[in-house]
Amino acid sequence: MRATAGLCAVALALALAPSSAAAVPAANPANPANPANPANPATTTVAPVTSPVPQPATATSIAPTTPRILPYDGAPPPNGYRLQDTSRRGMWVPGVILFGVSYGIALVDLATAVDPAPSAEELWLLVPMAGPFVTRTRCYTSSATWCAFTRSYFTVLGISQIVGVGLSAAGFAWRKKRFVRNDLARTFSISAGRKPGGGVQLGVGGRF
Repeated sequence: MRATAGLCAVALALALAPSSAAAVPAANPANPANPANPANPATTTVAPVTSPVPQPATATSIAPTTPRILPYDGAPPPNGYRLQDTSRRGMWVPGVILFGVSYGIALVDLATAVDPAPSAEELWLLVPMAGPFVTRTRCYTSSATWCAFTRSYFTVLGISQIVGVGLSAAGFAWRKKRFVRNDLARTFSISAGRKPGGGVQLGVGGRF
């Protein structure tokens, strides 16, 4: 009787064993995050933190807001300015142009003279200012109208040369003072170097 009861207990235990084993989840050795697998502990991946690359600073040019030139009033130069004694370009530049044009016209007249050889009066055109007045004293044609025109023509050439020289001399002699910003200082440079094919070349630069 006791043997029969023992066999029944063993048979019942064997019948319930598969269902109990199936209820327990099996450990997955391939899953490292499963705490049931001590051989493969859980690992945490931390993404690297990258710092932003500093960009090079760009230079910004700030234009000066102060005037380039201030009139001279007899007082000391303001802060950031210097006193400049300069020629009057408004006078000597037109003077040089006027003299150059009038004297150039006189030379062209001498070079294109109709006579085979220039006369003594025509050679006076080589002399600035006084030459046209000497040349006008001779009339090269019998026409009174043409003689009057040539005399007026050479008179205008002579006066133009005199006015041109006078303006140029006054522009350099009658100087003016003004206050100029320090960053606009006058610069002058001369450079020399050799040409690729031989020889020497000179360069002149400046800011006035």
